[in-house]
Amino acid sequence: MAIVTNFDELKLMHQAAVVGGAKSKAWIEFAITMMDSFPSIYEKAKQVNEALNNLTVDINKIKKEVA
Repeated sequence: MAIVTNFDELKLMHQAAVVGGAKSKAWIEFAITMMDSFPSIYEKAKQVNEALNNLTVDINKIKKEVA
């Protein structure tokens, strides 16, 4: 059970899975890794979304002050 949150590594695994095709070892490893990694990836995505929203609020405040 590999838990991977490095997107470059996941991309390489995905590419190998596509080349190997459905039911290949690479495809099965990628599918298992995605299932195991999803909770961690989802938490990172939520953090990124929150940071982006905070930056958007800050930028809008600055725009109002400058205008």
